Amino acid sequence: MIQKDLKSTSFSGEGHKKVHARLKHQGVTVGRNRILKIMKANQLLSPSRSVYKATNPHNGKIITGAPGVIWGSDGMKVQTVDDGWARVFSVTEHWNSECLGWHVCRMGDRFAALEPVTQAVKKDLWFPKSRYC
Repeated sequence: MIQKDLKSTSFSGEGHKKVHARLKHQGVTVGRNRILKIMKANQLLSPSRSVYKATNPHNGKIITGAPGVIWGSDGMKVQTVDDGWARVFSVTEHWNSECLGWHVCRMGDRFAALEPVTQAVKKDLWFPKSRYC
């Protein structure tokens, strides 16, 4: 039934999840892992994709030779005694570990996470790089 399903599709390679979904839709009761096992044993799985591995720009150091080269951003969830949970977001300069921007809020969405980055960009424009060099 798996081979019949694979021949009926117009795609060159299908994964076991799609095959399982189509067989389930046809009324066949079989587990997804069983289909995976059968397809592996008979080399019916879609061609494996090569794993993309980005080059690591770090050589073990996160300190840079000049300001404004690498910034780090982080967020955390902290519990307060009076107000419950709060979110803290910050941006740090890797050159001298200076905090370039921070934001504390109750709801940590993408706009709250972007606020310290905005502060850091404004601060970086306010103090030109020539001041440090």
